[in-house]
Amino acid sequence: MTAWMPVAQARQRLVQALGKVLETEVVPLEQALTRVLAGDVVAARPVPAQAHSAMDGYALRFQDLQEHDSLPVRQRITAGRQPSPLPPGACARIFTGAVLPEGADTVVMQEDTHSEGDMHSEGERVSFLQPPLAGAHIHAIGHDVAAGQKVLAAGRRLGAVELAVLATLGMATVTVRRRPRVVLLSTGDELLAPGQDWRPAAIYDSNRPLIASVLRQWGYEVITPDIVADTRAATRAAMLSAADLAPDLIMSSGGVSVGEEDHVQALLQTEGDVSFWKVALRPGKPLCLARWHEHPYIGLPGNPLSALVTLTMVCRDALLGLCGQAAPHWQGQRVRSAFARRVGERDEILAARAGAEGWQLAEHLSSAALWPTLHSLAWVGLQARQDIAIGDDIDLWSVTDLLSTRSTQFP
Repeated sequence: MTAWMPVAQARQRLVQALGKVLETEVVPLEQALTRVLAGDVVAARPVPAQAHSAMDGYALRFQDLQEHDSLPVRQRITAGRQPSPLPPGACARIFTGAVLPEGADTVVMQEDTHSEGDMHSEGERVSFLQPPLAGAHIHAIGHDVAAGQKVLAAGRRLGAVELAVLATLGMATVTVRRRPRVVLLSTGDELLAPGQDWRPAAIYDSNRPLIASVLRQWGYEVITPDIVADTRAATRAAMLSAADLAPDLIMSSGGVSVGEEDHVQALLQTEGDVSFWKVALRPGKPLCLARWHEHPYIGLPGNPLSALVTLTMVCRDALLGLCGQAAPHWQGQRVRSAFARRVGERDEILAARAGAEGWQLAEHLSSAALWPTLHSLAWVGLQARQDIAIGDDIDLWSVTDLLSTRSTQFP
């Protein structure tokens, strides 16, 4: 009997086999959401490029307040206007975000002043109700980003904040990794596409929308041919057609176990190059990594929960890495168990929910059922050959985090 591969080893084998796409493309900033940065971004100029006021108030020389109780207002500076130099012994009315005039080194906020005269005329004079701190309420040059600073590293997944930072640098376009292309096959005579009329002995194909949705969320171009019939000839034809589409990866669900109708595994064994096809994980043992006509091939289990567990718990690092994302791993947290369980020869992933005494297992656990995961959105991970007692520390993963592109370690 072929030995089960430990989960950590399978995860690493997948990372090595898939690598990452090397091609890049330049896209407009507004189209770069969720894309992966292809190179480091270095600031060409500081942000802000000029010192500006952080408050509505008055800009002045701090030294002038050591010599005068009040100062005349010589100019009014709004955001977007380049000011004139500030003469000695005077101040300027200034607004939040406006450029600090040459000669000023302090801003006193409006609430700490008293104005006499018309603020829109040259006759305005301002007295100060309490002494300010030198340099107060000024955002200096480079306060946000220094010139020459590496702002974002290659491999960073671009979210809303990253795009905003790139916009502050004036970047209208950004160089990103090409989206990987994956051909996703669903196999099985029992499968119906959603929308088809139901027939006895049939089930609707939930794996294809599940896997395709996750892959698209992770940044893939996903091609989904028709459901593949359970014959050797149909399966081989579908796999050959998939290879003709120039994919970065071929994936399938079902057909990778040891039954007589598991044609995917049989074809990979005879015409491909199989790296592994059994992982020490429950659910999810029949997970296959191979090469098929020079293309990497991942065969996921056919049961929906098994497919989701292997996709996120075993394949996630490699699949996000293929997109070019650096350090994609998401680490679980340690929580208190509210149940006792004897674990067998494989690691176990089980839907769980929080209770008053800790985390307890969800009801109706089955490798074919997604409902417990939908209900709980959390999984506990139990190591093989352990006896778990109430009160023990166990691993917990948020399914939402696993389905995202987030990482517990930024590049």
